[in-house]
Amino acid sequence: MNEYIIENLTLLVPSKDDSLNLINNFHSIENYLISKVKNYEIIIISNGSSESDINSINKLIENNIYTKHLVYEKKGKGFAINKGVQEAKYNNILFSDADFSVAIQEFDKFVENNKLKADLVIGSRKIKNSLNLNSPIRRKITGAVFTLLVRSLFNISVKDTQCGFKAFMVDSFGENRHKEDGFVFDVELILLAKLKKLEILEIPVKYTHQDRSTVSIFKDSLKMIIGIFRIFKNYKLSSNY
Repeated sequence: MNEYIIENLTLLVPSKDDSLNLINNFHSIENYLISKVKNYEIIIISNGSSESDINSINKLIENNIYTKHLVYEKKGKGFAINKGVQEAKYNNILFSDADFSVAIQEFDKFVENNKLKADLVIGSRKIKNSLNLNSPIRRKITGAVFTLLVRSLFNISVKDTQCGFKAFMVDSFGENRHKEDGFVFDVELILLAKLKKLEILEIPVKYTHQDRSTVSIFKDSLKMIIGIFRIFKNYKLSSNY
């Protein structure tokens, strides 16, 4: 008899030409969800992917009634997550990068008494008992600078806003949705939770950097810096925080 850790869960996986990562990880992810979650679904969101990559994912999940594949031309991780949330049928949402640099088994730490430990649960590579393996030093440096900037601008105590493994309860956020389409949507999500006075909890996770990552350190870091100033401008004009 299975001992489920949570009643329901929608797993969102944004993908931009990440079919190889998904092929390598899919069956272990599915086995985990079958054993740990009473009612689950997987939503893969391909946006900005090549036709061949989209076809590879379609073949991977063919006849799988628990998995849905959404396809959009528009790029952006934040855009993909928003589309996934709109399609999700369960209140508990977990989203993960397609390379699963944080293994799905780390979700065990996010739940207690059959529910998420907080309205927004954040996997962290930067707090006590976390592990950050194989990350290039340049990535750690740019990450530290970005975190310092975010904490200064928004007075957010979260130490790792950008780890791609987070869970939240849809009904806690209500109709509030992040508007950022790119990588900085995480910052906006955390800011929205703060403004709504929701419970935010960082959980230490084991993160193993994958060389197959498509993130460009310098180009994407510049986009992220521009993005957080855009968030600052938008919320500074509309809210006191």
